[in-house]
Amino acid sequence: MRRALLRSTGFRLTLAYAGFSALSITLLMGFVYWFSIGYLERQSDETIASDIAGLAEHYRRHGLQELGRVIADRIENDRSRRSYYLFTDLRLRPLMGNIPVWPNPREVGDGWLEFELDGTIVRARMYQVRGGFGLLVGRDVQELVQFTRLFQRALLIGLGATLALSLLGGALLSARLLRRVDAINRTARRITEGELGLRMPVRGRDDEIDELAQHLNDMLARIDVLIGSVRNVGDNIAHDLRTPLTRLRLRAEFMEDEDQRARMIADLDELEAMVNATLAFGRDATLAEPAGPVDLGAQVPTVITEAADARMAPGAGAIEYLGPAHFTVLARPVALKRAITNLVSNALNYGGNARVELVPPQDGQVLLHVDDDGPGIPPEDLERVFL
Repeated sequence: MRRALLRSTGFRLTLAYAGFSALSITLLMGFVYWFSIGYLERQSDETIASDIAGLAEHYRRHGLQELGRVIADRIENDRSRRSYYLFTDLRLRPLMGNIPVWPNPREVGDGWLEFELDGTIVRARMYQVRGGFGLLVGRDVQELVQFTRLFQRALLIGLGATLALSLLGGALLSARLLRRVDAINRTARRITEGELGLRMPVRGRDDEIDELAQHLNDMLARIDVLIGSVRNVGDNIAHDLRTPLTRLRLRAEFMEDEDQRARMIADLDELEAMVNATLAFGRDATLAEPAGPVDLGAQVPTVITEAADARMAPGAGAIEYLGPAHFTVLARPVALKRAITNLVSNALNYGGNARVELVPPQDGQVLLHVDDDGPGIPPEDLERVFL
């Protein structure tokens, strides 16, 4: 059941739906990230860039002393304590600012630097002031980094939960769908085995499966009508043949040549058996015939003998039987005998020398080989044999 579920179309559609849901959530969360966290990051970067550009311009216009005063004022007026300034000499030794030592920042791209200061992550930009002095301006982005990490963790959890729920829901829906399909398959198998009165189960939900089951039921009903018509035609023909067959048998009884009389009576017996088989088909004796034990090992030689005695081709080749004398199988007797008779008769009439071999069960199957040395079927007609 589990293997069938994994190979079912419903479960594959579930996987596709789960992947589409995960992709949709990823795109949605990416948009939220770009619109919220990305906006905050861009705003912080623009503040830093604007701040360092203003200080650099102030330095060019008013000199180093005025730059120191402006930096001191900005540090004093920063109530959030999130802005950081550092003015260094050629050797990166601090001259002014609220960063005690050069922090040895790492580059994170596009000229941006990051470093840790007292457990806080600071994002900064470096500006080379004329004369070799360095100006470093940064802002505390610790909360933004923590929020970004929290957002990424939530995204992973959301994706995992979405995939798990999608797969679980898909498995439940697929199992439910598979049960209905299995019910149709079981019914079809029983109909194939001869229970022609069965019909596909319809749940009354008016969905696609109910529609399919109803179409199959309509088709079975139509086939049942056609089979009934064939039965009626077969019954009529068979009943009409009984009278001339009876007349021929009476005439054969008065034939003077004993050999010709025996051959004629054997042929009439074969024709009568065919008429009885046709009537049995009309009564559904073959299609609905209950299976029972059949001694196949004894039946095959009997069929060979009857067919050999009834053949009309003089000088035809010999036929031999290879197999056990007694071998019982579970089958429908009338249908099985008719099939064996057709095979043996064809081999005798068209094949020349023939051999019939009964092979004991292999992998649960009993094989009956009928071989002959006749011309066989032309290659271009092979596909038409079972039409």
